[in-house]
Amino acid sequence: MCDPKICGGCQMACQPGGKREFSRLSRPYPLVALGRALWRLRDGGIKATLRHSVACLGIGSSVKESAIRSGGYVEMLGLQTGDWVQVKSYDEIRQTLGAHGATRGLKFLSGMIPFCGRRLQVHKRLETMFFEESRQIRKMKNTVLLEGAYCDGSSYHCDRSCFYYWREAWLQKVDGPGAGGLQQFLGEVRS
Repeated sequence: MCDPKICGGCQMACQPGGKREFSRLSRPYPLVALGRALWRLRDGGIKATLRHSVACLGIGSSVKESAIRSGGYVEMLGLQTGDWVQVKSYDEIRQTLGAHGATRGLKFLSGMIPFCGRRLQVHKRLETMFFEESRQIRKMKNTVLLEGAYCDGSSYHCDRSCFYYWREAWLQKVDGPGAGGLQQFLGEVRS
């Protein structure tokens, strides 16, 4: 059942921690930018690296157009607290993941798979994060926290119960809870 794209060959990782691709804040920004460019060059080639650099600089097109042109996904649902979403199927989410099992630097962890196909309510948008280790604040885009979707930490021997971070690319906005909501999921887990 191990999927190397998701779990990295059964290596334990936390979303904001992991192998530190998500945040290299302990280094000066120019070194971080150079490292990211080299990483993107290695994974996507010269064209993808240039396309991303142009999109980041905002030259010639809107963010939405550049996301479509780059073969990416448009993840701008504009979700707010209280909105209902359905987590996309595991196969749909896998299509948004890069070689390291991440969408724009945020990993999709194996513990998130049981939530696929479920309807959940948005707890809140994740706009900024404080990293204790580096004492820096990081801006987040198109990321939300979902009610009841947290890491139980059982495979990591961790008791923190952190929320999973959900990219809007992994979600679909729906009208209401419908069948398969949080209460049904919690009933299945308890039994």
